[in-house]
Amino acid sequence: MRYLSLFSGIGGFELAIHSVYGDTAECVGFSEIDKFASSTYQEHFPHHRALGSVTEISTEVLESLMPVDLVVGGFPCQDLSAASRTPSGLDGNTSGPMFLELIRVLQVVRPTYFVVENVASMKIVCREFITATLCEKIDANTEVHRLDSQCFSAQRRNRLFWCNFPLNLPIPPPTNAPSIGEVLVPWAEAQELRKTERQMPYYMRPVPYKKGKPEARPRWHIYASRTSHAKSGPITANFYKGSVNLLLDERGGSEPLFRSFAPVEVERLQTFPENYTSNLSKTRRFKVVGNAVTVATVSHIMRCLQLVLTN
Repeated sequence: MRYLSLFSGIGGFELAIHSVYGDTAECVGFSEIDKFASSTYQEHFPHHRALGSVTEISTEVLESLMPVDLVVGGFPCQDLSAASRTPSGLDGNTSGPMFLELIRVLQVVRPTYFVVENVASMKIVCREFITATLCEKIDANTEVHRLDSQCFSAQRRNRLFWCNFPLNLPIPPPTNAPSIGEVLVPWAEAQELRKTERQMPYYMRPVPYKKGKPEARPRWHIYASRTSHAKSGPITANFYKGSVNLLLDERGGSEPLFRSFAPVEVERLQTFPENYTSNLSKTRRFKVVGNAVTVATVSHIMRCLQLVLTN
């Protein structure tokens, strides 16, 4: 399995691919421009060829990588996500141009299979345009699938995956996957992550619960994950900001603990190995893990591809 990795981040796709295909998988190159994500990637995959920015990979270089069995990548979502303050969609300065670069690479490399990932909260018109473009320019058999990480991990996280092969394996129920309580640090260690008295008024302040609705709720009620729930909320790149990195830890009984997640907990929620990003600062760890795919979700997709290849 010769694969090319685009918008590679810290190597979530790579971990999933090698968990299924082992040493039979060979990375012909990876593309990542974030220096912090790239440093973590290269610490775990030191022999993979760095191709730099996807915009600078020439046709000549792409042709030298062939044949390529599989291309994987999640192009930037900041213009597409509903969480963006200015969701400009594919007309934005980042998501649209990077999607076109992805199409360019696919047209040159002509892989047998591909997996493209992005946020599920994008507007329907954007999702339909991506699907139509992949069908028209790359493979008419392309289908889009919505997968929720809670079926494979301890967090709720909906993502879209475009594949040109069927995902025929059944999706396990969320109850088969870990719960949030299984990925947390011990209670004594959690005390060190407590929000300060100075921070608490910010979380207690009422804010509109939904746009256009007068009802207001405390900010923590909107952003916090809770240990009394089976799954956490979605891990995002904004977790480096304290305002959204919030857990109501109720393991202590009548005195719940308002605290931040620890970096290792976020890695576990995204199903990365423990301390996978320990080469980075705490802030950078939250950002690169939040930008990554959930490894276990992609592993499910890779097993579906394996089923195709063996039949």
